[in-house]
Amino acid sequence: MGKLFSYKLTRDTGFAPCPFGGFISLGTCKPKIRQYKNIDDWIAGFTSIELDKKYRDNIRMIFLMKIERKVTFDEYWNSKEFSIKKPNKNSVNIIERVGDNYYKPVVKNPLSHRDYKQIPNLHHDSSNQKKDISGIYVLISKEFYYFGQSPILVPHNIHPDVPKFQAGHGVETKDIIRRQAFLDYMKSNYKIGIYDRPHSWEKMFSDNDTWRLDENYIES
Repeated sequence: MGKLFSYKLTRDTGFAPCPFGGFISLGTCKPKIRQYKNIDDWIAGFTSIELDKKYRDNIRMIFLMKIERKVTFDEYWNSKEFSIKKPNKNSVNIIERVGDNYYKPVVKNPLSHRDYKQIPNLHHDSSNQKKDISGIYVLISKEFYYFGQSPILVPHNIHPDVPKFQAGHGVETKDIIRRQAFLDYMKSNYKIGIYDRPHSWEKMFSDNDTWRLDENYIES
C-alpha cells in the first residue's frame, strides 16, 4: 500500500500540478517530493493562507493524485506521449498554453540543469531551472482529483495530516486506518477528473473556458 503525503500550495496556476492534457503531472516545484516519493504513493495539496485567505480556519484540498509513473525530464521531453504538455504561449486553447513540459535536453545524456534549455512558458524563467531539475523526476498520474478554485472540505475524522507551514517533503499520514478511510471516501464520493479551474485563472483567463474541453473535465 502506498503512503500519503500532504503539503500546502502557495500558488495554484494549473502549472504545478498541471492537471490538463489527459493526466496530471508534477514537474516543477516540490523537488524533494518528486525525487523521493514512490510509485503508488499519494500526494495531496491543500490551501494555504498565502493562496486563499478565506480558508484560514478550514484548509481545503485542491488536488489528490496517485503516483503512477516517474519519468526523467529527458524522457518527458522526448516522448510523444507527453508532447501535449509542451507549452505554446500563443495558442487559443488555454490547455496548450500552460503545459509544464518545457525543459529541452541539449546533450544526449543530460546529467544536470545545465544540460537543458528552458523553452518559453508562462510561469518559470531561468532562475527556477536549477531547482526544477534537482527534483530529477516528473510525477505522472491518470488517477487524480483536481478541484482548483473550488477546493473541498475533508471530514475531520478522516482528514490527512497537513503541515502547519511549508514542508519540502510534505507530511505523511501514518495512521493506516485513517489514511485508507480517506482514500475510500474520495473514491466513493468523487469521480476522477477536473472539477474547476485553478485559482489564478479567475483573473488571468477569466474569459477563456477552453479548459473545459479537457477529457477529464467533470461538468458540475
